[in-house]
Amino acid sequence: MGLVFRRIKQLCGSLLTGSSNEKSLSVVPLRDHPLMSYRGMRNWPPIWGCGPTYATECITGEVGVLRHVTRHYLVPLRCFLYMELEGRTYTGALLFDDAVFCEQIFDLLETCVGRSIKEIGDLDVSQTSESIFATRENEVTGNQKPNVPSEERYRYS
Repeated sequence: MGLVFRRIKQLCGSLLTGSSNEKSLSVVPLRDHPLMSYRGMRNWPPIWGCGPTYATECITGEVGVLRHVTRHYLVPLRCFLYMELEGRTYTGALLFDDAVFCEQIFDLLETCVGRSIKEIGDLDVSQTSESIFATRENEVTGNQKPNVPSEERYRYS
């Protein structure tokens, strides 16, 4: 079964570079990463929720500045983002199908507090997909724990 994941990784590399023997040099922006989705629907940019104070104003798109990111151990497939735009705070959620990828994106987003949402969407996350393939390959061969992040990595909110 490990051969299957190695072959998938090889094929994905060849799609990006044109050759299965070359290392991938292609840039994959966060917004375009194949794992940035939930049940087949793209999850970037988040849908920005309106608080009760701003009930008539809903915000969409890559706007504003990231102010905070959080997760909860009871919902391992979600990250919650807090964005500020024109002095107001809006909340968005990123839902994922893969808990480990969600954790990796959460770790990345923690380092991006203070950056614009557009700038975050432009970030290269091509190396993130390689670590996902490595994690899944290790699961199948029994070299690592299952594809579930440890509880100490969660933030309590």
